[in-house]
Amino acid sequence: MLDEFTLSLQQAEDVLGLLDLRGPVQVAQVRDYNHTYRLVCAGQTFYLKVHTKDWYPQDDAETGYSARHEASAWKILADHGLAAPEVMLVGVGRSNPVGRSFLLTREVQGEPLQQLFKRATPQQIQEMLYAVGAYLRQMHTIHFRYPGYIIDDGPAAPPHEDQWQHFIWSLTTRQQETRTWIQAHSNELSAPLLTQLEACIDEMPEYLYLDYTKPRFTQGDFKADQILMRQQDTHWQVAAVLDMEVASAGDCLSDVVAFCLAAAQCLTTESNWWLDLFAGYGHEPDFKAFILRALVGWYPYQANIWPGTGESGFNHLLHSNNWSELFAHAHLT
Repeated sequence: MLDEFTLSLQQAEDVLGLLDLRGPVQVAQVRDYNHTYRLVCAGQTFYLKVHTKDWYPQDDAETGYSARHEASAWKILADHGLAAPEVMLVGVGRSNPVGRSFLLTREVQGEPLQQLFKRATPQQIQEMLYAVGAYLRQMHTIHFRYPGYIIDDGPAAPPHEDQWQHFIWSLTTRQQETRTWIQAHSNELSAPLLTQLEACIDEMPEYLYLDYTKPRFTQGDFKADQILMRQQDTHWQVAAVLDMEVASAGDCLSDVVAFCLAAAQCLTTESNWWLDLFAGYGHEPDFKAFILRALVGWYPYQANIWPGTGESGFNHLLHSNNWSELFAHAHLT
């Protein structure tokens, strides 16, 4: 269950008072998973986020770990010349107007890439995808010593082997989660296909090991609805990448795969959209390694949404020979 939380008008006014902003405040809740509010005052717009998901540590409201985690990730991006939201306040503990830890950012001027996909011209989409690839390329040059969630300047030590680890940090976890995903759908899969998939899991160390030995900045949920775009001097650029809840040092190619899996659901292969993304990124990912990463799961899991479900979906991933075949929709029902 989510933590119970409601931001009052008085709390919103008191938070903005910390920025010496006075006057009427308009408050609108824009998300309840986590609780996020839009605050408008004196012609300025801010977003206040309270981390209330049930998988956060029980003491998160006091320690402010999640708020510090996201703020740290954006600061590192900004320090490396990448566009990021401006963090106005990081409230830690309960001795603040909100009564628990929170994060306050200034509104970013931009539009979600997911919305732009629906109305932009083919040429504009090409430019946007190139810009996204270039942003990823620069983000993935940020190195860390250890894998793990980003806090302050990065993970201070490797994750303890007895503690939970994200598959971005651990190749073993990726293998385990891929196996769990496949087993969850095993009643839809033939015995020969299950054997093929198990062989793919066994191949992961050969293709992915080196990427796990050089932890890099990985956003962790890099999809079009998280990316804000804007035009400057007629050129499209990334204005910010939102939601750093999973931001980690780890297998950065996970970001490329996550973006492509989501983009393939709304873009057609006729445009060869991946070419512009890869051009901006600076190189084409290894196809086999891409497929192995894609097997860990995709959402929504529906027969009519790429890559499909069951025998058809898994076979499509395994037996595609190139990007055009991989991102095609002809097999969907």
